Amino acid sequence: MAEASHSLQGVRLGVMERWVLLHAPEPTALRGLPLEADDRSVREQQRRASNTFLLEREKVQTYVQARDPRREQLTFRDGEFWRWERGTRRHAVQRTYVWLSPLGWEISRRYRRLLEAGLPVRWDPIIVREVQQAAARNYPSGYFRTERRDYIRELQAEMHDAAAVLGISKVRQQVAYPDGIQSAAERARWRAAALVAHDRATTADAEDAWSLALTLYEDPELEDVAHELELRQSAERPLSRAELFRRRRVSPLGAVHSD
Repeated sequence: MAEASHSLQGVRLGVMERWVLLHAPEPTALRGLPLEADDRSVREQQRRASNTFLLEREKVQTYVQARDPRREQLTFRDGEFWRWERGTRRHAVQRTYVWLSPLGWEISRRYRRLLEAGLPVRWDPIIVREVQQAAARNYPSGYFRTERRDYIRELQAEMHDAAAVLGISKVRQQVAYPDGIQSAAERARWRAAALVAHDRATTADAEDAWSLALTLYEDPELEDVAHELELRQSAERPLSRAELFRRRRVSPLGAVHSD
């Protein structure tokens, strides 16, 4: 006699499918199981394993600190080196959370020992019919799905507000000093080394200028070199309009007299 067909006929549970079934919460839980493994291939396995009627999935927008290569770089401006406080930025991502469906919950209860032991699961039509009836009896309506989605909306709003209050996206730059430079005199000497290094650097790369500044900082002739640079830059600097006006005298007849 042929076996009666049922919804689980032909369904095979692999290692990841068993793991998700054993760890996902029951249908009425507000918080689901996040599929956020560090390894990308594992996340993809989790995603495929969750694509079954034994589970229910929801997308939740969360905020993470993502690496930003631009904020890991040194910059040079106003005569000093600058570095971002953090080399990350706020990034909104869609995370997948899963819950057991009513049928998945009853299946995980009835077949838990086999799932935990990794043994083959043979779907007995009578047992499958019993768990289907139990799922329909214990979860007669989908009220819990409405409550779950309301909770997700509130959670997303709270996370968005928290990110705004903490100012995660407003990371500032700060003046960068080598380790060990703390006193005012040491910082003044480092600024002189930075100015000379930036003037001598053969490229616009601040990292190259930083390396050169470290060498110049130890140079006993740094003060003389920095003074010469200051004199040269003063001579090369164009006069302001106020300075030009001061150096010129205009007579009432319109004749211009230079000092």
